[in-house]
Amino acid sequence: MSQKNKYKTELADFTTIKHNPRVKYDLSNNDYCIASAIFTLSHNPDSIFPGWYYGKAETLGLKFDFSRATTYRSIEKLIEKELLEKNPDTNFLRTTKLWWDEFESLRLVKKDDWYGSLKLRQLSQNEIYSVSKWDKTRLKMRHI
Repeated sequence: MSQKNKYKTELADFTTIKHNPRVKYDLSNNDYCIASAIFTLSHNPDSIFPGWYYGKAETLGLKFDFSRATTYRSIEKLIEKELLEKNPDTNFLRTTKLWWDEFESLRLVKKDDWYGSLKLRQLSQNEIYSVSKWDKTRLKMRHI
């Protein structure tokens, strides 16, 4: 193995991108990849600084084959949009609660849709209970 390849940073395998919030916050795919990587790396349970990304920004950028300048521009943009914060004493990085709320928290159904689904389910249950005995028998026969 050559000396050059020995210190080469491995590329990230993939990044899942939620495009609705990405577009809402006017982030490029590059910005999203940087923030997502910071979120993931800062939540490593074996970290010596839990909750923070403490590596070099250049190294982070190399995971995506980004230049140093591209990486720093993305970090600055994410800080300006309050999706990322930098510790002033250590320069460590972490995503904010806003990032969590908009990008990471899993929402299988939007809040308004969930209430609508719940109401529909309750109506359906009430209709099932009000079905006559004859209708129930007919429904059962339909599924045979």
